[in-house]
Parts: sequence; structure tokens; C-alpha cells
Amino acid sequence: MNQQRYGLLHVLLLLGILLAHVPRGLAQVGTRQASKTVKRTMTAALARCHFRVGNVEAITFIPASNEEFETIKSLGSAAIEPLSTYMDPKADGGLVQFFAVKFLTALRSPTALSALQRAFAPDQWEVTRMAALYGMFETSKEAARPYIEAALDDESPLVRQTAERLYAESGPPGSDN
Repeated sequence: MNQQRYGLLHVLLLLGILLAHVPRGLAQVGTRQASKTVKRTMTAALARCHFRVGNVEAITFIPASNEEFETIKSLGSAAIEPLSTYMDPKADGGLVQFFAVKFLTALRSPTALSALQRAFAPDQWEVTRMAALYGMFETSKEAARPYIEAALDDESPLVRQTAERLYAESGPPGSDN
């Protein structure tokens, strides 16, 4: 009986040692996998917007598919950091940032707010800024309020109209709307 306990103790000790290292390894694989999944999803969404007609390359807007949104949502907060890397306004004329903002908005995660705030920067495409304003509002009306109020005086009519609509929808400061 003592020998069985001693053997069981060794097995439990070995199992404990192995399990102590698993979460860190799984988190790293999860982050890498999330980055790959985000990159693959972004590439697919953007590829549909670019096509050739003869010798002319054309760009149009085709929204992300429901499947692509579900893929990003399934990653949860692990998608935020890889999506945040697409916020450079110099990359691919604005569509890249716009899709990243749309995916960040779909997550509805408060941890995505800083990326959405970066997407609202004045050097971003106005369509991206409008989507970022809406994304902040959908994520946290209270956190979005200062950005909405600032956007009421924005030089872009599109951003101003979005801000006016969101301001009217949110009600006066401190309301629960």
C-alpha cells in the first residue's frame, strides 16, 4: 500500500510540474494563432476589394462576410492586439484601417477602446474615423462621449454628421441612454 501511495505521489508530482508550464505555452500559441487568423481574415477581406479589369487595377468596397466577423469574434480579446497593428494610416489607403476598426467594433470589448481611439486620429481616412467613432460608442457610450463632442466641430462633414447622430442618440451627459 505504501508503495502504491509513493508511486501515486510521483505521478501527481510529475503531473503538477507539467501542468505548471502548460498555461504559458498555450497562451503563446494562442497569441500566435490569433495573429495568423487575424492576418488571414484581413487578407481575405481586402483581397475581395482589389481586382483587375484588363490592365487597370480597381478597388471597390465589399463588406467583410458574416463568417469573417464570426472568426474574429471567436478569438475574443486575443484579436485586439493583432488588429491594432493595422492602425498605421500609411498602409493601403485606408481600407486596411477601416476593416480593422469594423472587426474591433464587432468585439465590443473595452480593451479595444485604445485602438479605436487611435483610429479616430486626424491623420486617418474620414471613413475610418467615422467607423472608429461609432465603434467607441458601441463599446462604451461614456468613454466615447469626449470624442463625440470633439467630433461635433470636426472639419469632415461625414464625421460631424456621425457625431451629431451619436450625440442625439446618447442624450445629455450622465444619462443612461
